[in-house]
Amino acid sequence: MIKTLFKTEFARNIFSLSSFSVIAQVINFFLTIVLTRIYSPSDFGLLTIFISVVSFIGVFSACKYDVALVVAKTREQGISLLRLSFFITFLFSILSLLVVIIFKSYIKHYLEHPEIITWFYYTPLFLFFSSATQIFWMWNVREKKFKDISILRVLETSSNGGFSIILQSFGAIGLMIGSLASQIVSSLYLGIRVFFRDKFNPFLFIKNDLKENAIAYSEFPKFNILQGLADMFIITGIVLVGSRYFSIYTMGLYALCMRVLQLPMGLIIRPIAHVFFAEASEIYRNGKDFYHLARKTVLRTALFASVIPITLFIAGPFLFSLVFGAQWRESGLLAQILSVWIFLDMIKAPIAQIPAIIGKQKEVLFWTIGVSSILLAVIAASGHYLHNTPHIAFIAIAGYQCIQTVFFIFLFLKLSRKKLPG
Repeated sequence: MIKTLFKTEFARNIFSLSSFSVIAQVINFFLTIVLTRIYSPSDFGLLTIFISVVSFIGVFSACKYDVALVVAKTREQGISLLRLSFFITFLFSILSLLVVIIFKSYIKHYLEHPEIITWFYYTPLFLFFSSATQIFWMWNVREKKFKDISILRVLETSSNGGFSIILQSFGAIGLMIGSLASQIVSSLYLGIRVFFRDKFNPFLFIKNDLKENAIAYSEFPKFNILQGLADMFIITGIVLVGSRYFSIYTMGLYALCMRVLQLPMGLIIRPIAHVFFAEASEIYRNGKDFYHLARKTVLRTALFASVIPITLFIAGPFLFSLVFGAQWRESGLLAQILSVWIFLDMIKAPIAQIPAIIGKQKEVLFWTIGVSSILLAVIAASGHYLHNTPHIAFIAIAGYQCIQTVFFIFLFLKLSRKKLPG
């Protein structure tokens, strides 16, 4: 059975996409070793808070039309939706700067970390270039240009780590600028490839085309934005809410823990997710059922994703101390605590776009909002009552995350079973 999982075009695309991902993650791993020796846990904590806030806001940037362009019925509609995504991103980036200027004092009060308030003036650049990378990425998924996506992983990782090392004298802000630089490099690379390879101008905004497709695919902003916010909260909620209860040092330990636990995400899970999204969308457009593809994807993901979480569950503190230095041993303990949840989340990730593919965003949105609301309560309660014993607090949070992740895995598989009309 295991052999049959790899004897398909789907599997060959995954291996093609993974080849450069392996290089990217090796580079990322060694750069992380360097970064943990020149930046402190508190520096990583500040970066994690900033990136979490910007990522949460970024859900609005393209109004989820970037997802719509993958499932668009025709290539022309896909191009129009790409342009629409950029048009909305332009406007949203400008709006974000006005919000930062007007609500600066409120943001400073909520975050309780005044040292990074000036970072938020970089928000428009972060939103635009990260959204641009996402939009171009989705276009390449639609066109099955997986080689370009693979090369991007190497560029993104190298530029992020490289600039962060060069800017170490600036302190924590060097990490932030390194992250921004990686998004600029990534978006420019994909943009140039689209312009010359696919021979169309992504910034040619034609009013009638934009309006027509905005209306035709209006279910994506209606349901996917709320869905995206809820999904993003599940990912970043520990930082967004936990930073009010736990120290910046603890947030930094958590940041490195997640960076290591998510190595398989960049190495193989994202390639599987993007290949699955392209293949499943094509199957659905052709009026066929893709449950068996979804099931095989879950099995493949489980096989590939198990190594790192299991290893860290067994020897997390020792390995973190050995590789990153003694000051990061506690991060290894957090890795032990969170490893099971991350393993389950990696299994869920490739099939998470099933609702968007089959137009069942509204059905899933109800469940996601409920799950996110409970998560908010769990994090707040754990932070309030257990902030002096963060390890116990994270056990409670991770336990709930495991339960909700298993629920969504079975829900997505159930949705992929539904028979299509005709």
